[in-house]
Amino acid sequence: MQTRMGGSGIRSLGILERLTGGHNLDNILLVSNMWDALKGTVNNDGQRLTGQEVGELRERELIMNPEFWKGLIDQGAHTSRHRGGSWESAHELIRRFLRPDANRGVGRRMKLLLQEELVDQQKRLEETEVGNYINAKLYEGQQKLEKEIAELRRKHQRALDGYATSSSASPSDIGSQLEEKKKGLNDVRKKAEILGKRVDQLIDDQGNKVTTPAGRTSGAHAGLCNMM
Repeated sequence: MQTRMGGSGIRSLGILERLTGGHNLDNILLVSNMWDALKGTVNNDGQRLTGQEVGELRERELIMNPEFWKGLIDQGAHTSRHRGGSWESAHELIRRFLRPDANRGVGRRMKLLLQEELVDQQKRLEETEVGNYINAKLYEGQQKLEKEIAELRRKHQRALDGYATSSSASPSDIGSQLEEKKKGLNDVRKKAEILGKRVDQLIDDQGNKVTTPAGRTSGAHAGLCNMM
């Protein structure tokens, strides 16, 4: 269990919600792990906390923070714990998906929102909820990198102009940072281009075609599946 959930973790939750659809979130089980690895500590008030108490505080933050699990839980998602050193803990999580009637819907068969959009509604990948979300995040990342590159270019020019008489950062140091940001920007643009490809081409690249009744090739099976 990480001390804090980072940006990639938050984005993954956003992708999960849009991939499955809000109507399927009661079939989602959010599991915290690494409970056996937690160590005791002393909080800011000088109170000594056991590893279990530390985990419970972090778990409560995941559950109550709207940026983390709360939005999914409010729509029906369930929570559980996995004790990393216990096979029985892992087996119990799996058994929950084998007994949907006894576990408030967790484990029932479902069709993903993405499947409905690609197959039933004949949407392109970038037109789906998850596609729009990923594209928006890529655009945000691109905008951020472009601003950072513009600022580094200004710093680079100032360093070139005043390096001979200044002890500021060398132009080569700033130039290295600039190249790194440019590489990051190119990576973001490549990801956006991939998202913009037609779904049938994406699936064809992987050799995993599925033909719908309408005759369109799609990567989303019309069948149902379970998700943990």
